[in-house]
Amino acid sequence: MVRNRPRTTLKANWDAEQLERAMQLVTSGTSIRKAATTCNIPFTSLQKRIKNKDMAREPHLGRKSVFTPHQEKLMTERLLLLSDLFFGVTPSMLRKTAHDFAEDLKIPHPFQYDIAGKEWLRGFRKRNPSITVRKPEATSMNRVLAFNRGEIKIFFDNLLIMMERYQFRPSAIFNMDETGISSVQVPQAILAAKGKKR
Repeated sequence: MVRNRPRTTLKANWDAEQLERAMQLVTSGTSIRKAATTCNIPFTSLQKRIKNKDMAREPHLGRKSVFTPHQEKLMTERLLLLSDLFFGVTPSMLRKTAHDFAEDLKIPHPFQYDIAGKEWLRGFRKRNPSITVRKPEATSMNRVLAFNRGEIKIFFDNLLIMMERYQFRPSAIFNMDETGISSVQVPQAILAAKGKKR
């Protein structure tokens, strides 16, 4: 999919400064059509903005974003908070959450299959440059839990309680050592604050 298409039309080829000049001409008594021609603004664009004062002053091309900037800011803040709490949100989790968020707020959206598209995620990341995708460092659970004498004592105390409660027979006890089993989980890429190391 082409992301940066070369401009082929002169559509929306004006700015807010030209619009203000045209609106001043209209208030001073010039007709809307003449003011539009003088300032190189399409007649209908000027007419709409004179009738509706709340309409955006800048021309806008492309689709309207699903969420408002405020809603996207809330999503970004929540994402960064979860990242600080060591709960990495994967891109697919964010896409699923975006779909659910739009459904809960009854916002019309183009999302299909109960998940937002990859292009939505790309646009979200472009609009919120403080977020980046990174792959966390794989860490052994033994290192995380700091496997020490206290931890071992807790393990064997719990084992004793389970043995007394369920009366396991020797044939139901298996030795599951680490041979052939990796204790280091391969992490997925997550969304985190840009420039953050951990």
